[in-house]
Amino acid sequence: MEGDGLQSNWSESQPVADNSNNQDHGYAQSLFDSFIELDDAGDHQIDQQTDNLVLDQQTDDLVAAEEAKLMRYLKASIVKCCEAIAANATTQAYELVSELRDKSSPTGTTVERLAFYFSEALVARSTGTGSLLYNGLIKSKRPIDEILQLFATVAETSPGFGLPIFFTNQTILDETSSAARVHVVDFGIGPGYRWLCLIKDFSERSGGPPHFRVTAVDRPSNSLLYPREDVGAKLGRYASSLGVPFEFHSVVTADWDSIGPSQLMIQPDDVLIVTSFHKLRELSDDPKRRFLRNIHAMEPKLFLNAAFPPVGFNSPSLVARAREAFEFYAGMFEAIAASLAESRFAGERRFLEQLRGLELLNTLACEGEERVERPEGYKQWQELMRGAGFEGYEIKRHVYAGAKKMLATYSNAREYSVGRSGNWILLRRNRQVLIAISNWTC
Repeated sequence: MEGDGLQSNWSESQPVADNSNNQDHGYAQSLFDSFIELDDAGDHQIDQQTDNLVLDQQTDDLVAAEEAKLMRYLKASIVKCCEAIAANATTQAYELVSELRDKSSPTGTTVERLAFYFSEALVARSTGTGSLLYNGLIKSKRPIDEILQLFATVAETSPGFGLPIFFTNQTILDETSSAARVHVVDFGIGPGYRWLCLIKDFSERSGGPPHFRVTAVDRPSNSLLYPREDVGAKLGRYASSLGVPFEFHSVVTADWDSIGPSQLMIQPDDVLIVTSFHKLRELSDDPKRRFLRNIHAMEPKLFLNAAFPPVGFNSPSLVARAREAFEFYAGMFEAIAASLAESRFAGERRFLEQLRGLELLNTLACEGEERVERPEGYKQWQELMRGAGFEGYEIKRHVYAGAKKMLATYSNAREYSVGRSGNWILLRRNRQVLIAISNWTC
């Protein structure tokens, strides 16, 4: 079994986005229209022919039943393979993962795509190439314009991307309505697409925009995938085009738990907002607690934390991690398929699946310090946040109502629901929580 097969397989059929209109304003305007403009553009035409509807429903039910059967088989195969790996039954593990790989495809059905990323992670685990492969793949760079266009398209089709942006920006706008200086410290900024909408909102604020500063804190590995200079330059050009005073500062370090106010260049008159979308999962237990205590000591006006995945699979047991990860990623791949089913979204679909595949690769094929994927469930985050001294920030009614209205604009809105659990807002698809977002104060 070749250990380098994963890299060559992942490099095939790279997503191709339509960049025919990739001016700065295009991305933010596209996102802004999707999240803020709550019109009737998403209304569905209803087929009045009842007999056709019944036939279609019966076909859909049969397809769903068959896919559910295949998913159960896939899960059993993955668990069996992990048990063999954990027992050092090398020959059996190779046979099982080879069989799994034969039934997988990065461009096939949803089950085949999920099988592809699990099998490639298990190949890397079996051959001891997990860390080498992961570190190689995260260095793959894409032009920032292309990345932003991909995320903009995904945000227009998937509530899982649109809801967090709406919720975050609306909350920040509420708490900084009269602020002269707003300083957002973003741990794990990625390509920075979340802040395009906020820049536009600030430009339209009554009384003029504030001075807006973004400090991006990232691990060295993430800063390779999304170069800080590209992200900062993109945000800066867009802010300049809208007349928003803007600064961008970058801190690249793996030691998030020891970062202090001096590194973040926090000014006394800043309204400080700290955010992290998904990346706090990369902290192990003790650093996680130190990080939260340090942030609390900075006394931000708001700390916005998004738990993704919203369930934990941080067990030292490979078999337990595989079981827990499968439950979440099966639902995630189904959600991606449903939102990006049309062939014109093939590139965007593959892009998202590759990102999830990277997470799976690290979750299953890496151990010790090399395993950075350590997600906690949102209920565990609740305990961690309160243990660090934070208090829950009540979700405003108009923000919650706006999230529901925003969700209704998506063509697949019937599959989703928005709910609350304390100061967490939850996005569910077919009853499975896909993302949990919360606000905290000191």
